[in-house]
Amino acid sequence: MTLTRQFLMRVTRFFSVLLLCVFISACGFQLRGTQALPDSLSSINFKCANEKTWDLCRQLSREFQFHQIKLSDDAEMTLAISDIDKKRRSLSIDSYASTAEYDLIYSVRYKLTHSPTQTLISNQVVEASQSYRHQSSALIAKEREQGEIKTKLNQKITNIIFRQLSVFD
Repeated sequence: MTLTRQFLMRVTRFFSVLLLCVFISACGFQLRGTQALPDSLSSINFKCANEKTWDLCRQLSREFQFHQIKLSDDAEMTLAISDIDKKRRSLSIDSYASTAEYDLIYSVRYKLTHSPTQTLISNQVVEASQSYRHQSSALIAKEREQGEIKTKLNQKITNIIFRQLSVFD
């Protein structure tokens, strides 16, 4: 009797999990970052302004490769990334009248054009910001933290651009 009861409990648990998965997928739930680009963007001509945007362009290239988007000079769509505009502003000042907290703001312009007709499809400015505490006594840690923040900001901009490109058809 206990063997059949255990079997029934396992079967019930299995079907409950299966039913829950069906309900979640039926409502349109998607994991973040799993959006796909439209078929018109299955291959893309990708252009970066210069070495200043190299980290951002490298992350975008990885994202395209991850989603099996072919980078080709002969593609119908061209994505051009401009220079990154970097701004830093003070958020708070400590008791010694020096900046205690900064806000680092990255903005970049991208253009999506249809190459054969030179039709501009999208011309957008993407902006991402991150705040951090500034401690003048910890210069080495500050440089490392700024490097991590720059990487995060590039990833944020990459995600925003990719999300915006996923709605074009």
